[in-house]
Amino acid sequence: MLIWSGAGLLVPVIAGIGLAAGWALVGLVGDVGLFLGVLASGIGMWFLGRRLNDEPDKLLVDPETGERVLMRRRNAHTFFFIPMQWWGAVVAVLGLLYVLSAAVIFVMSLVHDAFAG
Repeated sequence: MLIWSGAGLLVPVIAGIGLAAGWALVGLVGDVGLFLGVLASGIGMWFLGRRLNDEPDKLLVDPETGERVLMRRRNAHTFFFIPMQWWGAVVAVLGLLYVLSAAVIFVMSLVHDAFAG
């Protein structure tokens, strides 16, 4: 079950596009391609979320009493109750963890080959 508000449903769509673009780049530049695709989607998600969630305040005036109320609507675009821009940071960090784990595995295989034979 997906829980979103506003344009929050774009979070998995943008992440999926970045993942697909990254997999397309893997054949050209290796594991770094996946990182680049995911990083690009994370950055795009951050800026889109900031843009969508930064709505101006509205001043409402009751015509009968003249009472003024300042209405602030922030973070209206969420996915699983997390604002869209923060999902961009999560996606970028996951991409970074992926490329770091790939680098560690590569170094470990080099060390293993050096001592194995």
